[in-house]
Amino acid sequence: MPDQVPFSEILSLFESHGWKLKRTYGDHRIFGKPGSDDLPYWVEVQGKKVDGYNAETIKKFLEQGE
Repeated sequence: MPDQVPFSEILSLFESHGWKLKRTYGDHRIFGKPGSDDLPYWVEVQGKKVDGYNAETIKKFLEQGE
């Protein structure tokens, strides 16, 4: 697992699973799934990168929802 993953990869991953970037709040990006009652998913971004552990957690979360 890499130490950091570019945010652009995380954005593409969310979008490929039907999630959209709803807003930015400081260092956080908030995703929501249109037409769904699912809670929003917050992602912390530091210098246009996401921590590798968080990226792996996001990937598992999105795959679980399929």
